[in-house]
Amino acid sequence: MGLLSYVARRLALLGLVLLGVSMVVFFVLRGMPGVDPLAAYIAPGLPMSQDALASLRRQLHLDEPLPLQYVYYVANLLKGDWGYSRTAAQPVLDALLARLPATVELAVAAVLLSTALGIPAGIVAALRKDRAADVAVRVVSITGISFPVFWLGIILQLVFFYYMGQLGLPTLPSRGRIGDTIALIDPITPMTGLYLVDSLLTGKLAFFGSALRHLVLPSFALSLIGLAAVVRIMRASMLEVLRQDYILLARSKGLPTRTIVMRHALRNAITPVLTTAGTTLGILLGGAVVVETVFSWPGMGSLAAQGIPRGRLALRRRRSAGAVLTMLGQLASIRRSTVATTGAALFVAIFVTGAVAPLVIPASVVRDVAFGARLSPPSARHWFGTDDFGRDLFSLVMLAANLDLRVALSVVLGALLVGTVLGAVAGLVNRLDEPIMRATDVFLSIPSLVLAMAIASVLGRSVQNLAIALVFVSWPIYCRLMRGQVLSEKQKPYVKSLRTLGVGPARMIFLHVVPNTLFPVIARAPADVGLILITMAALSYIGFGPGPYVPEWGSLVAAGQTYIFQAPWLVVFPGVAIFLTSLSLNLVGDWARDVFDPRLRS
Repeated sequence: MGLLSYVARRLALLGLVLLGVSMVVFFVLRGMPGVDPLAAYIAPGLPMSQDALASLRRQLHLDEPLPLQYVYYVANLLKGDWGYSRTAAQPVLDALLARLPATVELAVAAVLLSTALGIPAGIVAALRKDRAADVAVRVVSITGISFPVFWLGIILQLVFFYYMGQLGLPTLPSRGRIGDTIALIDPITPMTGLYLVDSLLTGKLAFFGSALRHLVLPSFALSLIGLAAVVRIMRASMLEVLRQDYILLARSKGLPTRTIVMRHALRNAITPVLTTAGTTLGILLGGAVVVETVFSWPGMGSLAAQGIPRGRLALRRRRSAGAVLTMLGQLASIRRSTVATTGAALFVAIFVTGAVAPLVIPASVVRDVAFGARLSPPSARHWFGTDDFGRDLFSLVMLAANLDLRVALSVVLGALLVGTVLGAVAGLVNRLDEPIMRATDVFLSIPSLVLAMAIASVLGRSVQNLAIALVFVSWPIYCRLMRGQVLSEKQKPYVKSLRTLGVGPARMIFLHVVPNTLFPVIARAPADVGLILITMAALSYIGFGPGPYVPEWGSLVAAGQTYIFQAPWLVVFPGVAIFLTSLSLNLVGDWARDVFDPRLRS
């Protein structure tokens, strides 16, 4: 295939993906049961007659059949008519373009920060493989991705804005892009919308300094999302390069290690990191939703969080056996990994505590109000203190553990089931491979948090609907991973023999191929449970959780943020619970990837 034909094919596939994205967005906005798209054009509480509503519905083509509505929808998108935002009080496209530079500036700063921290850490880990420095770097990187970014943002505000101010030390701004005083007395002329760039172009150094100080905390919180990936990729790439013949030759000539690493190994090992920078930027654009909300950053993420309504409240075979025995033997190796053993023990302790919580904590703890004990600090009677209703925070955190773990495990199980089946079918049935993979690309092209917000808003606020929304955005990862495993497996002789014998696709998939390809896919599950926990907490923090009277870690953090300077324990303890649970799962998941992925084992 020539270069031009390859580029043309990729552009055509891009067009199909964009068309698929528009279909998904249209279905979420208009196609789901109970959704009235007219509500987006009417101010809440504004009285309108039935005739006026019918006229507006005809004007917007909402009285047409759904397929015809989609045609009008795409036509309006192409013309630049993306609808009207009541939140921003202006057309949607204008609102997005006005806020795009703020989000881009934040995301680019986070990418640069994660790359600047991750590359040296990955190099050190590779040079000290399996030694203390390697273990320390990997644990620190895993710890970084175990922090819920919204909670970390609140803690950064508490430490670097409030506590440092109380001590008389220099502080960092906690909200916004620029100081109010600088914006009034020394404004800049917008050129690109990027404050750092525009202030340098116009020579406003005071404005540049204020913008840079406002960028520090949110960019650091957001950078932790990509930091672990950069460290892991850099470490693996550097280890591979250090085994190459030209590196061995350089060592045999007596060149210093620093020269070998910086002049020869780094330039080849850094390529995969730079290649994934674009993907990381896309992920950070999705993660910016919660960071922008915490820091009141005027970007697209905060606009999306404000613009989406919170929704209504609604409270036996030989090969298989051999594969299983292989897995059991690999699982037994967890005893030789201190880090994995620690993670597993920590998760079991949290899981058991959450499981027994409803049995020992009365349900009245959630409903009863004791204003005489409100905002009491931690004590022998109330280990975690009390909230603004006087409820025991320790009991609420334990009950929330039960809910969050049940939902996270159910979501990963559902996503694993859907993604595994579709991935196996795509890998074995050639005529279905392209449609399934294009559908997967469509879902992966939409920021998962934003899509989950939209689905949860449409379905309504309940535990079940939140789980459905999370499954909806989680299955594509397993689908792509399973397809890759199946494509590799189906080249083996036994699969060709089964086809020669006339074994049907369904029997071949479920009884032969899947048992031999499933374990590397399952190895991803522990870390994904931790990721789902953080995502669920983020949704609840923004306001898309199961409801105000359902104990959930993210909701507890959101409720406690109001009293962050008066009663910091309301934010600290629920956030620590999320962090420790996610950390334990990430430690086990990191060990599982090393054990079940043959490339990492080698």
